[in-house]
Amino acid sequence: MARLRAHFEVTDNQSDVPWTPDRWAQALSEHDGVLTNSADPVNAAVLAQVGPRLKAVANMAVGYNNFDVPAMTAAKVVATNTPDVLTETTADFGFALMMATARRMAESEHFLRAGRWTQWRYDLFAGAEVHGATLGILGMGRIGQAIARRGALGFGMKVIYHNRSRLLATIMFLILVIPLQFSDRFFLLIGLNNQSSSFAQRYIDFALPGIYFGTLADANKR
Repeated sequence: MARLRAHFEVTDNQSDVPWTPDRWAQALSEHDGVLTNSADPVNAAVLAQVGPRLKAVANMAVGYNNFDVPAMTAAKVVATNTPDVLTETTADFGFALMMATARRMAESEHFLRAGRWTQWRYDLFAGAEVHGATLGILGMGRIGQAIARRGALGFGMKVIYHNRSRLLATIMFLILVIPLQFSDRFFLLIGLNNQSSSFAQRYIDFALPGIYFGTLADANKR
């Protein structure tokens, strides 16, 4: 913050206490630029309360579903985000969740911490194979491709996917139907928009636990 204040007049919210809608609109109207996160709405209702001073809003996130881009364009407010900075990180978490689920890692840890482990058994929490299994991916964007690389190159998995367009890759196979019924492990990795939200609800039960927008999880009451 000190480096910013050396060049700009800065208002911050270091306490991280959510502002009221009126306070938020007031803050936007009093500044030339704003750094936001995905919980900060910049929509038509907010912009209607903001004067012409605001010039740019930078979202500290890859997603920008908190932005009403047409409304911002009409108000001549530039919108930015941070694409691709979390691709590999998100893929790490997604693959870790898949492995933890397949190998029952969280379940076995709770079993151990509860003091219920008393002897070795050959079939105790053995789980299911990840290496060599078939990995199905619905939505082959940057994160989908990163997960596919981990599966194919790191765990010898056969990767099948469904996507709006074919990818030029030798480690994956395109199939024209949703890969759920042919997969041992399945990822739902489509972007969130008005069209994809209802479509994704049909498959989210099979992808949990997984990585997806909170809006989808809330709609599914998980």
